[in-house]
Amino acid sequence: MDIDHERLDPLRRGHGPIPEHVIDELVAGRLSRRQFLSRATKVGLGLPLAAAILEACGGGS
Repeated sequence: MDIDHERLDPLRRGHGPIPEHVIDELVAGRLSRRQFLSRATKVGLGLPLAAAILEACGGGS
């Protein structure tokens, strides 16, 4: 996974420890795109934000 930290870091900040943990799990490769979207919406990340995070992680296409 080619991660663009310059784009990802501002998206990741300020959402609290649980959403940040879900993002970290995606970055570490422990979650699929589907699992990430499911968990991200359950912890309160909106779909536009989740899509931007996937794009920054190289998984948006």
